[in-house]
Amino acid sequence: MKKYNINGHIIATHLNNEELGHRVGKSSALIKTMCGIGNNAAWAACLEAIDHLRQHPRYRQKVKQGFKAAMEEFKAYERRLVYATENLLFHLDDLTPEYRKRYGDITDREYYEYWSATGATAYTQKRSWAVNVWNKYRLSLIRHKVPHEEEVAWGMAACACLRLAQYIYEQNIKVCANDYKVPAQLLDAIFGSLNVKAIADKWDKALMLLEPKAEGYELEDIEAKNIQLGLDQLMEQWTSTATMTDALVETTEAYDDVFRTKGEQKKALRQITEMRK
Repeated sequence: MKKYNINGHIIATHLNNEELGHRVGKSSALIKTMCGIGNNAAWAACLEAIDHLRQHPRYRQKVKQGFKAAMEEFKAYERRLVYATENLLFHLDDLTPEYRKRYGDITDREYYEYWSATGATAYTQKRSWAVNVWNKYRLSLIRHKVPHEEEVAWGMAACACLRLAQYIYEQNIKVCANDYKVPAQLLDAIFGSLNVKAIADKWDKALMLLEPKAEGYELEDIEAKNIQLGLDQLMEQWTSTATMTDALVETTEAYDDVFRTKGEQKKALRQITEMRK
């Protein structure tokens, strides 16, 4: 049994360094791809929500500071991903030679931005499903006589999107732990910087400052089922192979400047097509 010290956590596994590296590499491909969609689609929902939340009469002082704290938490999350000193997920020099030669003379930040753009693209492509969730919250707030239902519903829908992204991360850690036989604790230690839980917690806290009733009323069974149906549908859209590959194609076509040559860009697009098949 071999022991690894990851971020101060001692984790034991029977795998040697080479086999562990191989399995973590496979896990990385899945986790980063799925979180690329989930995390960044959720944040696109938050940015749209902020525009609406600013119209709420209580969006000032502590409420404004609360949402600012959530925005700062997202910036801190980005800094951890781009400028990490261990468990580097977006460090170009850590890519295999085959993949490193695909990209041109770009920075780690530009590599990260290419990755994050896939989620923003997916949000735009599937925005109607997020709006569907917003509308379900809006109708529920109207039913329970919560004021400024449109703005509050945007805040609630964005929070739900962040929780979906958190769930996507957690589920893919479990999938990789099961499929590749790597301890889940080890995967969480390596990829934990992709978990948006801290952002979601800050957003949720700000939302409660804006409108305490947003979490303080009892949903009737039919309302709860209706909202859950909308969330399940959004989850299905964000995690589908079609969404993932469509977003990758559109982003790869738009970010031609990150590739070393047009030929490398075309190769990347062919691989996405093969992934879809």
